[in-house]
Amino acid sequence: MTSFFIRHRSSGDILKACLLVSATFVAYWPAAHGEFIWDDSPNVADNEALRSVGGLARSWYRIEENYHFYPLMYSSFWIEYRLWNFSTTGYHLTNILLHAMGALLLYRLLRTLTVPGAWVAAAVFALHPIQVESVAWITERKNVLSGFLFLASLLAYVRYRRLGGTGKTQSPFSVMYAVSFVLFVLAMLSKTTACTLPAVALLLVWWKMNRIGRKDVLLLTPFFIAGIALGLLTAWVEKETSFTGTLQALDESFGHRCLIAGRAVWFYAGKLVYPSPLMFVYPRWQPDGNDFAQVLYPAAAIAFVVILWLARHKLGRAPLVAALCFGGTLFPALSFFDVYFMRFSFVANHFQYLSSMALIALVVAVGHSVIERIRLAWIGPPVAAIVVVVLSLLTWHHAHTFRDEETLWNDAIRKNPDAWMAHNNLGVIFQRRDDLDTAVSYYQAALEVNDNVFETYKSLTEIYWMTGDLDKALLHGLRALELAPHIAKVVAHNDLANILKDKGDLRAALDHYRAAMTYDPDKPELQFNYARTLEISGRSDDAYRHYERAHSLKPDWPEPLRYMARLLRTHPDPDARDPDLADELERQAEQLKSD
Repeated sequence: MTSFFIRHRSSGDILKACLLVSATFVAYWPAAHGEFIWDDSPNVADNEALRSVGGLARSWYRIEENYHFYPLMYSSFWIEYRLWNFSTTGYHLTNILLHAMGALLLYRLLRTLTVPGAWVAAAVFALHPIQVESVAWITERKNVLSGFLFLASLLAYVRYRRLGGTGKTQSPFSVMYAVSFVLFVLAMLSKTTACTLPAVALLLVWWKMNRIGRKDVLLLTPFFIAGIALGLLTAWVEKETSFTGTLQALDESFGHRCLIAGRAVWFYAGKLVYPSPLMFVYPRWQPDGNDFAQVLYPAAAIAFVVILWLARHKLGRAPLVAALCFGGTLFPALSFFDVYFMRFSFVANHFQYLSSMALIALVVAVGHSVIERIRLAWIGPPVAAIVVVVLSLLTWHHAHTFRDEETLWNDAIRKNPDAWMAHNNLGVIFQRRDDLDTAVSYYQAALEVNDNVFETYKSLTEIYWMTGDLDKALLHGLRALELAPHIAKVVAHNDLANILKDKGDLRAALDHYRAAMTYDPDKPELQFNYARTLEISGRSDDAYRHYERAHSLKPDWPEPLRYMARLLRTHPDPDARDPDLADELERQAEQLKSD
């Protein structure tokens, strides 16, 4: 594997590699001590699967075990949990290291393909502030790990296909071919956007060989099959496990998706050229086919590719290949597939982690060629140094934004006041701190931007219920139920039932508990709440049965046993009382509590 990074062991190459890795660690160092943010909690901090050997195994065969079916990523978290528990520094340093190693692989790949300015392109990729979101956000381990494996697989395939040399394919059973395929599968088990690799490989073959033969297609067929299969699986898992809020990621027609995709391509290209301002949540525009400017985006993208195709004999195939690689690796994030983050924004910095390499390599190569053509080669190194230093400073500055959640969400609101999810998440932070007045103000600010968010109404329902304002709690709870997706109906009905019980409307409370149980009859807390309300209503026998049900569903929970014991002592029917059994149940409850 060492030859993947530095094949030519000259002192100059070693120096360049060390400089690249060192610069990467320095630029991202402000994020090294950052806290867990947003979905780092369910993926790492609160992920029970990381605490047991069984959790590691289940990550590989149970697609519902985690939010995504990325078992290699979760396996890396499982290993790190044993190394440094939940100290975030270790996770951050691993992300930075993977990103730096990916940059080295990119340098080696571009050198193998004889792309001018290979080291500068790798340095720009490593130090560009657009990458901060992928490196400083622990959950985006899937990006840096998948990117590293993607590049390793592609480099192995390029070496197998000898695209940097004779172009003659080695034996079909070459070790490099097998290594490439295994690394490709591992890349997709980290994040399935790596499924674009075989298409990229075909483009590289066409670029270097000026043809794609039948043999090339056959060689990459296993890659395409594996990529499509895992890609479809990921899309299904994402839909089944991630869309728990009110809004689907995209409820748009195919025409609107094309408009979104066209605009997104130019957005990403623009951010690479001019990375300011960088936001965690960009404004989510409304696609409109009657808006000429929006139609112009996809039309211009298509026209650009057509021009490069027509000019390939004059300009060469490289610009067209780079453009197609850029757009192709972006394709999974261009709105044609539902992606959870698109609830909040159609674009995100971490979506272009892989695709940025192609455009960066093209821009650097063009700059290198222009400088050589005008015979001013001496200005190349200082210009490259200035670019790399400026990007490093921008990255260092932007990395501070990820030091904690409050900083991140405040930065998001400052740059995009309509980022309702940032308002909502600040509300969550202050609710956890029991600063309920501040939490309510943030939740209300979120609703002013978007009043169709189930999570915000649910949080307000909880706060008003906790503070005893049952009328407001009921009002917000009804709205939450109206907006709740199928998977959240049980929570909305349960909240309403609790409020109605406290208001004394026991019949309506029982109706909502029963409605909740139609969605999740095996939730012990729900069975317990229903039993309590039945007991208050005077239906002691029914209450006892549901206490038993709650206990059977959660045998280590002492509360159902306590209430069963109380019922056996105080049952309205003297014949139903059983003090001896009540004593035994209380002893069991005390034992569970002490355990």
